[in-house]
Amino acid sequence: MIPGGDGKEVIRNDPDGSGFEGLKMGIARLAKPCVRLICVLCTILLVAACGGMSAFSEGGLVSEENSLSIPDGQRNGRWNARELGVDYRYGREGQNLYLEGTVTFSRVLTYNFSGLQSFQLAVAFLDANGRVLAMQGLMTDRGDFDPATFQKTLALPPGTMSMAFTFQGVALSSDSLGSGGLSSFWWYPIHR
Repeated sequence: MIPGGDGKEVIRNDPDGSGFEGLKMGIARLAKPCVRLICVLCTILLVAACGGMSAFSEGGLVSEENSLSIPDGQRNGRWNARELGVDYRYGREGQNLYLEGTVTFSRVLTYNFSGLQSFQLAVAFLDANGRVLAMQGLMTDRGDFDPATFQKTLALPPGTMSMAFTFQGVALSSDSLGSGGLSSFWWYPIHR
């Protein structure tokens, strides 16, 4: 305590006696929103860049091990990536494809993050050589990691023989102090 101008004692919160405690507290209060703002801006740039990838995906290639054959008839299966799995079912008749499925997020995400800021799942349609003919969005989601479903009837581009799933998302993390961070995850099997 130090004496005030009117003879009363003033309590001063400055444990190291440097006189900069107020400045330190002000910086600490600004740091958290600034870090969050930087994370949000980086996420926006990443999503914009990934969104731009779809414009360059046509003509790109997907290797056979990353594609799923889609012959005429009905089929079902499970496709897995590190961050999630897709239980899918489709029915193909000529150039029409009915595709439905459920996305289940893996423990890599559910054990380490508190939710989703954003998530997009798409499918690329491929010719016999694995060349991308077109892409179609299947679903978007945000919030928690509950299983998410999609259901679409799609017109296939001529020459479609197989498909490949692709996704991008941003997971929210939180620590014991209540501050959060963002972490991007994606699967983009298309290359030149």
